[in-house]
Amino acid sequence: MSNGTGLLAEHESREGTANESRDNHMPQMSSEEQKTVKLGMHLWHKSKRHRSKYDKDWINNYKFYRGDQWSRKRPSYLHSEVINFVFQTIQSMVPIMTDARPKPSFLPQDPTDLEFTEVLNDVFESDWQKGNWLQVVAEVIYDAHFYGTSYSSVKFNADGDYGLGRIVYCSEDPLDCYPDPDANDINDEDGKSTSFVTAMPADLEKLRLKYKGHKFEAALKSDVDDLSESTMSKTSAGRRTFVRDTNSELPTVRAFSDEEFGSDARALVITVYMKPSETTEYREDVVAEDSGGISVQFITKKKFPRGRKLVIIGGYLFEDQPHLDNDDGRFPFQKLVNYILPREFYGMSEIEQLASPQKIFNKLISFTLDVLTLMGNPVWLIPTSSGVKPGSFHTAPGMQIPYDGAEPPRRAEGTQLQPYVMQMIDRVENWFNSVAGSSDITRGITPGSVTAAAAIENLQDAAKTRIRQKMRQLDGYLVQVGSQWVQLALQHYDVPRIFRLTSKEGMDKYFKFHTQAAEDENGQPLIGDNGDPVRMAVITKFKTDDALGRMVPDETKKMVIRGGFDVKVSTGSGLPFAKGEKEQRLLQLYTSNVIDRRALLEHIEFPNFEPILQRMEEAENAVQSQAQGA
Repeated sequence: MSNGTGLLAEHESREGTANESRDNHMPQMSSEEQKTVKLGMHLWHKSKRHRSKYDKDWINNYKFYRGDQWSRKRPSYLHSEVINFVFQTIQSMVPIMTDARPKPSFLPQDPTDLEFTEVLNDVFESDWQKGNWLQVVAEVIYDAHFYGTSYSSVKFNADGDYGLGRIVYCSEDPLDCYPDPDANDINDEDGKSTSFVTAMPADLEKLRLKYKGHKFEAALKSDVDDLSESTMSKTSAGRRTFVRDTNSELPTVRAFSDEEFGSDARALVITVYMKPSETTEYREDVVAEDSGGISVQFITKKKFPRGRKLVIIGGYLFEDQPHLDNDDGRFPFQKLVNYILPREFYGMSEIEQLASPQKIFNKLISFTLDVLTLMGNPVWLIPTSSGVKPGSFHTAPGMQIPYDGAEPPRRAEGTQLQPYVMQMIDRVENWFNSVAGSSDITRGITPGSVTAAAAIENLQDAAKTRIRQKMRQLDGYLVQVGSQWVQLALQHYDVPRIFRLTSKEGMDKYFKFHTQAAEDENGQPLIGDNGDPVRMAVITKFKTDDALGRMVPDETKKMVIRGGFDVKVSTGSGLPFAKGEKEQRLLQLYTSNVIDRRALLEHIEFPNFEPILQRMEEAENAVQSQAQGA
């Protein structure tokens, strides 16, 4: 990547086996460790070379969105204005995509798991609310618009929730991610995706704390350039140059030295997730049923059936995990593309097609302002016989210029702006909106030429076709997120923990949940039809004790989990036009007595509707009681 990989330049210059460039005081790696490091670095470089075909404009795309759209600085007396239609286009799409608050929900593959699925949805809803995961979804959508492809991860943090551990859903920087060059998806079904590499700068002090006592601890050195102003344009932090300037009126404090609080040195952490095809032979003794004799068989199996994970820092192998974090062996990452490129892993960014018309519009506006500025203040013509010394006056309203010559100074009339210039500006704006798929109605502007309600509805349907396409891709992305979350929840939520869930009615409910291995009546682990151990969910609900005035545990249920779970996501109904159409249709069904008011309020997602219905029912019962008494 011409701009985005400058951050890694210094680290790359130190490549090779660590033992080749270290002095005698540095730790030495074994030949097997050196071989493993070379394998990990090879996979990284292979993926990086492939990604360089797509990422050359990623940094510029981010700057373009922020309004830095002039590649060359113009003289100060000329205009370099930006009317940012790219910002307008992206900001009109992302809010619509997140307005429905999209999130996964789960359906059981085995009908006996129906009751447990309701609990599973509650557990996920609790994690979703507690982690503010809708914000993560918004970040992933923005990244997809900037770079064409965005990433997130679903991992288990063993240190979360005060040591109980919790599932963490985070957006990943696309500049730090390197997928397999042969893959079409991160976890594809055809087995083409065999690696996924991340290369992330990390604080050196935190790394030393994490790997304290490690045999290669002394090898932790800073190998990433300081992100100073001179290197900012070359690094992945170049998109972070838009920061608030220091307020000089704020009180100042003494600058502490690095010795007191540590330095800001950083090291590049390369994490390699891989599915090696390497095999090994296992010896197995088989007892013959007829004779009771023992025969020896050699069985060939994969050496790493659940994948492998490496962590390389400074050319040293700090972690070599013989399996991935998930029991199902999937990489813990998901991707979202903005526009699909057929048979390609990477997608097309929103800015790729909008940059050229945006530049044309900026130039038209700036050049027009140049003409208005220069011609709006024409030059003075001062004859030599006027008696006025050139440079002795400047233009000012009402200024008097004395002269004693034969001919007075006069202003040269400026060139008039051609009428077609403004027409061209309007036309370029229309062209831009056509390329962006943006119409007045999607931006909340009433179409002046259309007044019929039916015609406006047709325009609304036509205007949201591109957004509907993006929503379908968002649905598929969230299915990946949900399927990996449920795998981690069943795998790691094996310690009882309390979840709090705020319902749509604004009420909080609490329940305790964990999973454990299911056993038969003899205490032996149950094995499912697929050969995997059967797990059991233990759920304890809480209720309010009127005597004590606090929440106390209620009944405890144990549910055997017999099957897997499908993930369902539906975001289309959240589009603003579709929401209005849905409410109108439901209102018509209610007035026709096809549905009752509970169904009406529930399906239009009216907030806090349960207390409202309860008050209405109480009022109706009171009226009926009075009528019966009379």
